[in-house]
Amino acid sequence: MRNFAAFPLLLLLGSSVALAQSPDKHLLICEQADHSCQETQKEFKAFFPRALAGEREAQRNVSSCLTNGCEDAVQRDRVLGCAWRLMIIKSAASESKNIDEDYFSANCTGSLTDADVAHLESQAGGLFRTVYKKPMP
Repeated sequence: MRNFAAFPLLLLLGSSVALAQSPDKHLLICEQADHSCQETQKEFKAFFPRALAGEREAQRNVSSCLTNGCEDAVQRDRVLGCAWRLMIIKSAASESKNIDEDYFSANCTGSLTDADVAHLESQAGGLFRTVYKKPMP
């Protein structure tokens, strides 16, 4: 019975990691003449492999775009954006945590439901394992 209980959690973690590795799934449709939107999307797509490779500034950019939409070039997914930010907090050296904790406090607390928080914590754990190849502390 215990193995069956773990199955939904593995499914959830697997889907969050797959979602995290597919930047195209997060892009909105830009109008053909909207070069700013297209450039923002190009940058967002470039951040993804760097974020997955552990580059903190790229991780912050991915988190910000997912949380706030990057001027309507990226589909907002506040829960996933906040999961990225939580992963950053858990991996950051103590001197750089304040920036990310302040961002998390301003953008990821207060209006999220308990279910959202549980989902983002699960996604953050999956992201952490994907990026750092170990469980999130």
